[in-house]
Amino acid sequence: IKETKKVTIEKEDLYIKSPMDGMFYLSSSPESPPFVVIGDEIAPGQTVGLIEVMKCFYPVKYEGEFKAKISAITIKN
Repeated sequence: IKETKKVTIEKEDLYIKSPMDGMFYLSSSPESPPFVVIGDEIAPGQTVGLIEVMKCFYPVKYEGEFKAKISAITIKN
Protein backbone atom coordinates (compact mmCIF):
# COMPACT_ATOMS: atom_id res chain seq x y z
CA ILE A 1 0.00 0.00 0.00
CA LYS A 2 1.42 3.36 -0.95
CA GLU A 3 -0.02 6.14 1.13
CA THR A 4 1.36 9.59 0.44
CA LYS A 5 -1.16 11.64 2.43
CA LYS A 6 0.18 13.10 5.68
CA VAL A 7 -1.63 11.57 8.67
CA THR A 8 -2.76 13.68 11.61
CA ILE A 9 -3.14 11.63 14.77
CA GLU A 10 -5.51 12.80 17.47
CA LYS A 11 -5.41 11.95 21.19
CA GLU A 12 -8.76 10.13 20.92
CA ASP A 13 -7.51 7.80 18.19
CA LEU A 14 -6.99 4.16 19.07
CA TYR A 15 -3.82 2.39 18.03
CA ILE A 16 -3.16 -1.25 17.31
CA LYS A 17 0.30 -2.05 18.60
CA SER A 18 2.32 -5.17 18.00
CA PRO A 19 2.88 -7.35 21.06
CA MET A 20 6.56 -7.78 20.04
CA ASP A 21 9.34 -6.33 17.90
CA GLY A 22 9.90 -7.70 14.42
CA MET A 23 9.27 -7.14 10.72
CA PHE A 24 5.67 -6.09 10.04
CA TYR A 25 3.67 -7.24 7.01
CA LEU A 26 0.26 -5.98 5.88
CA SER A 27 -0.50 -9.23 4.00
CA SER A 28 0.36 -12.91 4.27
CA SER A 29 2.36 -12.88 1.00
CA PRO A 30 3.40 -10.35 -1.65
CA GLU A 31 0.63 -11.63 -3.94
CA SER A 32 -2.12 -11.57 -1.28
CA PRO A 33 -4.32 -8.57 -0.55
CA PRO A 34 -3.67 -6.73 2.72
CA PHE A 35 -5.50 -7.87 5.84
CA VAL A 36 -7.00 -4.37 6.20
CA VAL A 37 -7.11 -1.14 4.22
CA ILE A 38 -8.09 2.39 5.15
CA GLY A 39 -11.86 2.55 5.59
CA ASP A 40 -12.29 -1.09 6.65
CA GLU A 41 -14.41 -1.86 9.70
CA ILE A 42 -12.68 -4.33 12.00
CA ALA A 43 -14.01 -6.51 14.80
CA PRO A 44 -12.36 -7.61 18.06
CA GLY A 45 -9.89 -10.44 17.41
CA GLN A 46 -9.50 -9.65 13.71
CA THR A 47 -6.00 -10.00 12.25
CA VAL A 48 -4.65 -6.71 10.87
CA GLY A 49 -1.10 -7.81 10.01
CA LEU A 50 1.74 -10.21 10.71
CA ILE A 51 4.99 -9.87 12.65
CA GLU A 52 8.00 -11.95 11.62
CA VAL A 53 10.38 -12.85 14.43
CA MET A 54 13.24 -15.28 13.79
CA LYS A 55 11.51 -16.78 10.70
CA CYS A 56 8.24 -17.33 12.62
CA PHE A 57 5.07 -15.34 11.87
CA TYR A 58 2.67 -14.10 14.53
CA PRO A 59 -0.67 -12.39 13.88
CA VAL A 60 -1.25 -8.83 15.06
CA LYS A 61 -4.89 -8.67 16.13
CA TYR A 62 -7.25 -5.89 17.06
CA GLU A 63 -7.89 -6.38 20.77
CA GLY A 64 -10.53 -3.67 21.32
CA GLU A 65 -13.94 -4.31 22.80
CA PHE A 66 -15.99 -2.78 19.97
CA LYS A 67 -15.88 -2.59 16.19
CA ALA A 68 -13.57 0.11 14.84
CA LYS A 69 -12.78 1.73 11.51
CA ILE A 70 -9.27 1.90 10.03
CA SER A 71 -8.59 5.63 9.48
CA ALA A 72 -4.83 5.42 8.84
CA ILE A 73 -2.05 2.90 8.36
CA THR A 74 1.14 4.46 9.66
CA ILE A 75 3.53 1.61 8.89
CA LYS A 76 4.60 -0.05 5.64
CA ASN A 77 5.84 -3.54 4.83
